[in-house]
Amino acid sequence: MRFRLALIAVVLAASSAPLCARADGAGPAGIFTVNGAVGRAVTLSVGQLAALPLRSVTVTFLRGTASETHSYRGPLVSDVVAVTRPNLPAGGAHQLMLTFLATDGYQVSIAYGEIDGGSGNKQALLAFEEDGRSLAADRPVLVMPGDVKGGRDVTGVSSVTVSALPPPPTETPATGSIIVTGSVSGPKRYSFADLKALPQATATVTFTGPNGPESHQEKGPLLTDLYSDVGLAPPAGVKEGALRLVTAANSGTEQTAVGVGETAPEFGAVPALLSLEEDGNDLSATGPRLVVPHDQKFTRDIKAVQTLTVLNPTPNTTVAPGLADRGVRLVNANGIITSAGGASSRGDLTGKNLSAPIVAADTAAIPDSYWLAGRDGGVFNFGGAGFYGSTGGLSLNKPIVDLAATPTAKGYWLTASDGGIFAFGDAAFFGSTGSLVLNKPAVAMAPTPTGKGYLVVASDGGVFAFGDGRFNGSTGNITLVQPIVDFALTPSGNGYLLLAADGGVFAFGDARYVGRDPSTKPDAIRLIPSVTGTGYRIVHSDATVASVGSLPPLSKVSVNGAVVAATA
Repeated sequence: MRFRLALIAVVLAASSAPLCARADGAGPAGIFTVNGAVGRAVTLSVGQLAALPLRSVTVTFLRGTASETHSYRGPLVSDVVAVTRPNLPAGGAHQLMLTFLATDGYQVSIAYGEIDGGSGNKQALLAFEEDGRSLAADRPVLVMPGDVKGGRDVTGVSSVTVSALPPPPTETPATGSIIVTGSVSGPKRYSFADLKALPQATATVTFTGPNGPESHQEKGPLLTDLYSDVGLAPPAGVKEGALRLVTAANSGTEQTAVGVGETAPEFGAVPALLSLEEDGNDLSATGPRLVVPHDQKFTRDIKAVQTLTVLNPTPNTTVAPGLADRGVRLVNANGIITSAGGASSRGDLTGKNLSAPIVAADTAAIPDSYWLAGRDGGVFNFGGAGFYGSTGGLSLNKPIVDLAATPTAKGYWLTASDGGIFAFGDAAFFGSTGSLVLNKPAVAMAPTPTGKGYLVVASDGGVFAFGDGRFNGSTGNITLVQPIVDFALTPSGNGYLLLAADGGVFAFGDARYVGRDPSTKPDAIRLIPSVTGTGYRIVHSDATVASVGSLPPLSKVSVNGAVVAATA
């Protein structure tokens, strides 16, 4: 029922037990992981990005000598990282680094200060749409607007690693001198005179200081000229290896990060320099000052710099759990929610008089919010979920059986048992089976990752695709031991799982079969897959939740009455 929480590969079944399963070891498409120095490492689907605040940007850059222009849509990188609750160093977020790893091994690291709204404020995106084409079946693209060349625009991002600057070197140079170390040809000590002998650049910097706006004239060598002199030593044999590097500037009491790609003339082109003279005043008595022009605040301007350490951050390739993997919310017919595992509760319908029993629930994975729907199409919203309308006041031909939210979480669809579809908010209508005579009633629906289509499934396993929904097979012509009760799309939209009432699971397209519910009790009602494709949970009406595959088991909880709906 939930494409945002699903991932799963090809299996064709002839009964409630699958005949075979694909096990090629390939990583699932349509997902990426954010991990490292964070409060909760998480794997997200590309489709989940649509639920964050979105930006659109058109970028033009050089590829070789040719100019290319592309349009992208997606959330800011900073908003994506915020979902993981990063562990902020005592000095602030400007001491963090982000490393982006692509599926082909290409790697780029940036200083968080470059994209932080209080510092560089570069509007870097993790895009899920390129030139109007959805990337839901692929992986997101890192977009660095304003770069001269496209080397830092990473296609097929598989992981984003958050890391903090390591402790600075213990060696302290003489006043006015600096030591450059790390991923360089060899450690090198520069006296103040050595720094003055390098090519000198000038910059006027204006920023918000502790007492208000400030403007200063700075003069000294560019970091890029310093790199040329000392010699960077990126990993050998890798494409654009210098774009993996980040420089940590340390004064003994302060430190900050500046990306090598951020300052490179062919990429970010920020003329960061070590100022030896400020407003005409020589700084030899205190030492050079790191200046990052265009920053909105003085956060990355470090006085009395002692060391510059060129770092090569290591990506963390561990696939983290999805947001839905921590637990589930169990819902009874009165709309009372009982949480199992780590699922949070933002309220329920305790004490409310309902005109019809609750039959369905769905969640917007970002932010943590959800909806309940009644048999009459009444809709109840909790947390950050909005109310966009209902069929509660209409006379329906058939009762409502399911509710599914749009990828943006700004709308939803209601599905009736005859396959009739009712669209609200930014949900669009792409067709239905309401005018057809179905062999068996509809039981569930799921939108595609783009929100430009959906699929409806009937209790015999018949699957009906609308809009950009893709049909990948069904059990409609198979005699099932127990009827189909739920299904879930993969994040790519190119596959799905069907769940039978006895816990049997059927996988189609790029969905991955990892096992069935061993209990065979004929009271399964919901299937909630992990976004990683390595497991799923099967919810029963008696509040039993079977964890299949890699997902940890959940302790059984007591529910007043039968469970009729569930959501992560």
